[in-house]
Amino acid sequence: MTEEEWLACTDVLAMMFFLRGRASERKLGLFRCASHRRDWYVQQNAACLWAVEVLERHFDGQGGDEWKKADDVLRGLPAATWSQDLEAAFLRDLRCIAGNPFRTRSIGPAVLAWDGETAVRLAQAIYEERAFERMPILGDALEEAGCVEEVMLAHCREKEGHVRGCWVVDRVLGRE
Repeated sequence: MTEEEWLACTDVLAMMFFLRGRASERKLGLFRCASHRRDWYVQQNAACLWAVEVLERHFDGQGGDEWKKADDVLRGLPAATWSQDLEAAFLRDLRCIAGNPFRTRSIGPAVLAWDGETAVRLAQAIYEERAFERMPILGDALEEAGCVEEVMLAHCREKEGHVRGCWVVDRVLGRE
């Protein structure tokens, strides 16, 4: 897949196939969790929500062997029926997590250190609290700190489609 094909692609499975071996296990796992979170809201399945939360902790390097039971719960769920609206949401989630795998965006240490590490503290709170509605505030802080990465700033200012594992939040926090 070329960069142009990636940017135009609307096939989530093709994009996932492309990311195998390129994206970290954490990134792919968090996409799976985001997908199942959407299933939970549709299906009102409390066991799925528990399993997703356990797996998210696992992909963040927290927790013990409980993730194996959680993984079994999710594997036992029926496959989601993807309507066009739901598929579009999965596509937004994947793009939020993977960004553009052909271009690595970096944030300089001065931007991260600016104003007592304001951007880092904001990103950590967004991640921990799932407060993705605060992404525009993170974008403003990054810009004020001197970040000139237009793609990064534009992603922060998108009104929806942010999930745990967001490529911008991960870059600010130094995660892969």
